[in-house]
Amino acid sequence: TAAAAAKSENGTVSNKNQPENQHGKKAATKASIDLSIELKENKTYNLSESTMKSLKILEKLLEDALLDIKQYANATISGKIKSNVAPLSSGLLEKKFLTATKSAINSLLIEGADIYLTEFSHATKGNIRRQNDFILEYASEWFNKLSKDIKTDTDSILSSDESITYKASMIQVKIERYRGRIQQFVDYIGHKTVNYGYLLTASYNQEGTVYIESDNGCGYCKAMADTRISTKFLSDYEEKALFYKMPPYHSNCKCQIRGGE
Repeated sequence: TAAAAAKSENGTVSNKNQPENQHGKKAATKASIDLSIELKENKTYNLSESTMKSLKILEKLLEDALLDIKQYANATISGKIKSNVAPLSSGLLEKKFLTATKSAINSLLIEGADIYLTEFSHATKGNIRRQNDFILEYASEWFNKLSKDIKTDTDSILSSDESITYKASMIQVKIERYRGRIQQFVDYIGHKTVNYGYLLTASYNQEGTVYIESDNGCGYCKAMADTRISTKFLSDYEEKALFYKMPPYHSNCKCQIRGGE
């Protein structure tokens, strides 16, 4: 896009086409633009080691829960246990999920703020965690939907009149699908929260606008390229509403938020 930074041969990113702002232009490094530390295969971020660890802890917690569900379901199918799937019957997993998610959100918001401060050295971070509870509520809704879907699917399989072999194979299919949803969520919440931390810092510093830097991955992203978002004098409600306008817009979307004028 016209405003997107163009990579040069030495690995830096040209900022010459980006708009002026109150802090002036500052060349961005390739690392701050490309988000290039591996999280999972085909999922990359340029995040600190501590933030990467918090995301991996979150993902492992959910994948371990899937393993528990699979084991319990198979035990039920074989007749060793006659009950619904136990791992989702208590609030313990949800508490662990929210604790791990809160830790990841804190780190991700700071990462987004630090990217902004790297680009605009005269800016200040401000209260970057002021929307923590709001993002956590968003994550909690996703978790509750996942839990409901898993329980519905599993109960349906376990209560069917199909053979033991068929039930076991269907449980495996469902588990793999939910594993994909978990990986997509971790990637999605990671990318979105970094962008949101960037926007909140811009808002705190009364940056006039930020813009969307498209990754040119699809027609929608190309259409969103260079879209301006006002960050001045935002109310609490307006800040929350902007969370839903932040990229990513789809799986593997790498669009980012960058400083405007």
